[in-house]
Amino acid sequence: MSGLGLSDTSENSSLSTTKYINKIFNRTRPDLFSSSPAMDMIEDEHRVHISLDMPGFDIKDITLTLNGSTLIVRGNKNKKNVSENTIFYTNERKSNSIYRYIRLPLSTNIPLLTSNYKNGVLFIQAPVLKYNNVMKDIPIFHG
Repeated sequence: MSGLGLSDTSENSSLSTTKYINKIFNRTRPDLFSSSPAMDMIEDEHRVHISLDMPGFDIKDITLTLNGSTLIVRGNKNKKNVSENTIFYTNERKSNSIYRYIRLPLSTNIPLLTSNYKNGVLFIQAPVLKYNNVMKDIPIFHG
């Protein structure tokens, strides 16, 4: 990678490569390097059910945004502020950010989406729209 200004030594971590790529492309999107929560999505005869694992987040740290038929889940957990005089012997609990796009099934009754958060799992559900599954021919007219 010598043409890009990075040498091929072990001291260049993936983080520094990421910063370099972000600098080249001016990328500051929150979803670019955020983790994506594990998810299950199922549909039964009455509802669409979505479950996302989000342990360690408070409900105030989570936002849900609907964009058409895409649901965007964001979580931002910031590290607690500590005074300058604090001495850390171990500091492994960092800030965390998650980001997930969920394409909702066509059968989802989007205006009736509901959600709740319990024990580190975000539950989202909506009733299923009932479609008439009758096949019929559609005439084609000239002109």
